Amino acid sequence: MASDNDNESILDFTVIQSVVVNNSTFSNIFKTGNNSPAQNIHISNSIISDCIGGINDAMMRFNYNNSLIVNSNFVENTYWEFTGTTGTNPQNRQGLNVINNFVFLSNIGRSGIQLNNSNDSANWPMLNTFNNSYSFVCVGDGTTSPENAYLGTSNNSNYLREILDATNSPNYAGVFNTNDISNTPHEEAHGIVWKVEVNGFDAQDEYALLDPLGVGTHEFKVYFNREMDTSVNPQVSYGVTIPYNQKIITETGTWSDAGKVYTVVHEIKISGADGINRIRVQDAQDLDYFKIPVEDSRFNFLLQSAGSASTGFFAAGGLGKIDLEWVAPSADELDDVLGYNMYRYQIDEDGNESDPEKLNEPNSMCKHGNPNVLTLDKGTSKLGQGPIAHSCLIEMEKFIDNPPSITAYEPPTILRNKTNNN
Repeated sequence: MASDNDNESILDFTVIQSVVVNNSTFSNIFKTGNNSPAQNIHISNSIISDCIGGINDAMMRFNYNNSLIVNSNFVENTYWEFTGTTGTNPQNRQGLNVINNFVFLSNIGRSGIQLNNSNDSANWPMLNTFNNSYSFVCVGDGTTSPENAYLGTSNNSNYLREILDATNSPNYAGVFNTNDISNTPHEEAHGIVWKVEVNGFDAQDEYALLDPLGVGTHEFKVYFNREMDTSVNPQVSYGVTIPYNQKIITETGTWSDAGKVYTVVHEIKISGADGINRIRVQDAQDLDYFKIPVEDSRFNFLLQSAGSASTGFFAAGGLGKIDLEWVAPSADELDDVLGYNMYRYQIDEDGNESDPEKLNEPNSMCKHGNPNVLTLDKGTSKLGQGPIAHSCLIEMEKFIDNPPSITAYEPPTILRNKTNNN
């Protein structure tokens, strides 16, 4: 889009989507025809998404002395550099959400939002920027201007994942100034998810404190940066693979009085996919009808639904035996479970495992005929080291049938084999 007008071009509540410039250097979505900064463009309350900028160049070039872009969302775009030289008038580029963008690392040193050490105040006031390949790159020497951006975390040890500077790249000499970085998002920008709590813990910054989730009810709280439209509930889901919506939370939640926190109590059953699950939040909207950018990059929890169901074991000692009892989970905790099998096996002091034996199989037996399963695997004494198992008494009877195969030493079945194409 080229603009070199003496009159203002006003774009308010506008969607600019899927603009792809020619695949060449110095190709911008906003510029003048001769590649100079665009003049007299006013963009506010708009969405720029799914656009692709030119090779090694800025996504847009504005003359910020007479142009502005405020209170707008930049999401799901692909570019090398976010904007050209900013110059003065930072109030003309404030209240932005720059989220979920793929940013190439330029071969001429430009990437993301450029910062330098020429200003004593923020170049980008009230900016929320995170989940990008890179958000900021430090150009020049010294320490950058003190930005008050929110970088998607309240933990300052995570700031560098959004930044390229001398502390994490040998290609840059400048150091990012984190003195004024905000621990909470700016509500002047449009609605975004800034925190998800699971059972009272931040599923990003407090993940290490969060206990694994098992079968039962758990509380999910989604925090937004500003008052939201409470007539539109967010869709909250989780999963172990992209797009992280293998399990959609279908329970109805409630909003806080201020409209900034959505709480839902979710029941987890055995059918959940065990492992580290990523939380996805989408579809909520703010009071200006702006849908939130999809959140699927920051919040996780460890799910152990099957393991949590393997409880309720009881053991009672008897004469020459131990009675085991297991209380199965109730039907309300299950999704499409056909039944159970229970196995036992033994591990000796050398770490060798015996062949698993199915306990609920009628007339089950030990396929090895090894008395070590009945006694400790120790020697008779320090001197003799004879097998203590041979001093025990066992009952035997002849097995009249084809003997079962011994599988303890067979390798597991390979379900997928990597093919070598060389």
